[in-house]
This record gives sequence, structure tokens and C-alpha cells, in this order.
Amino acid sequence: VEIIAGTLYVALVISYSLTSFTNPGILPKQSLDEFEKEKQHHIESGKDLSRLSSCNKCNIFRPSFAYHCHSCNACIENLDHHCPFTGHCIGKNNFVYFRIFIILLQCTILAFLAIIFVFAAHSAGNCHMHF
Repeated sequence: VEIIAGTLYVALVISYSLTSFTNPGILPKQSLDEFEKEKQHHIESGKDLSRLSSCNKCNIFRPSFAYHCHSCNACIENLDHHCPFTGHCIGKNNFVYFRIFIILLQCTILAFLAIIFVFAAHSAGNCHMHF
């Protein structure tokens, strides 16, 4: 049980690190001049600007499912949420790592609870296991 819990813990730390340090899909900001040029280009090409989503803080036209995170002050592709535990957004590029992290976290907690139960039963004399 201890080896399984230790392996789960190492995998948990790796998945947490991947979640925390992978770019979630931050869209690059533009200057106001670049944004105005892009807007003019869209107008000249006949695009309906009312159908485009834009961010006035990042000065960009956002793709579908991209939202501005006020904590990170950036637009994120496929923003799921801003995670207070990692201090970063969960988006397009790190969502899979985040899901793996959550699953491993649950498994690690269960493994450590099993270790506590085994040692508690062993110290109470109710368990005849040899370590």
C-alpha cells in the first residue's frame, strides 16, 4: 500500500506541476493601434463587427469560447476557471493535466487513508499483518 501511495503522490506532484506551469492558452495582447488596424481590416473585408467578440482590456478579437480572466488579466482560450490552488487559469492547453491532477488527488487521498487505517488497526492489535 505504501508503494502505491508513494507512486500516486509522485504522479500527483508531476500532474500538479504540469497544470501549473503549462500555458493555459493565453492569447497575446495587442496595442491599441494594432487593434484599430485589425478592426479596420475586418471592416474593409466586409465582416460584421457585431458578430465578433472583442476584449477591450487585451485589445483583441477573441475566438469562440475565449474569455478574459480578471485574476490573470489575460484572455484564455477555452477558459474553464481560474484555479486558486494553482494560481493560474485552467484552459485549452492544461485542462487535461488538471483533470488528471484531480483524479490522482482523489486516489492519493484514498491510498493515504488506507495506510492510516492499516497502521491504526495494526497498532490496536486487531491486525495480524507483518510489515
